Amino acid sequence: MGFDVLRVGELAKFVLTAEEVKSFNHHINEMMKMIEILPEIPSGEGISFGTKKLSELRDDIPEKSLDVSKVLENAPTTKAGFFVV
Repeated sequence: MGFDVLRVGELAKFVLTAEEVKSFNHHINEMMKMIEILPEIPSGEGISFGTKKLSELRDDIPEKSLDVSKVLENAPTTKAGFFVV
């Protein structure tokens, strides 16, 4: 599978030097090699992750919220009770 670093750079409006193109090509080729072997990795039934326990979720218990004015005290800029970003 070919990957055109120059074309991607052009689409992203990057100006790449010859050395950067060479470096990116190397790294992308290494990533592609890793991606190509993924189907060979066993998955599904019989795979162990060190525990038989599924993710445990905590109970969703409503708690008292923070006071808005206290939270906004640390904001550099606010407007109408909200942070300004």
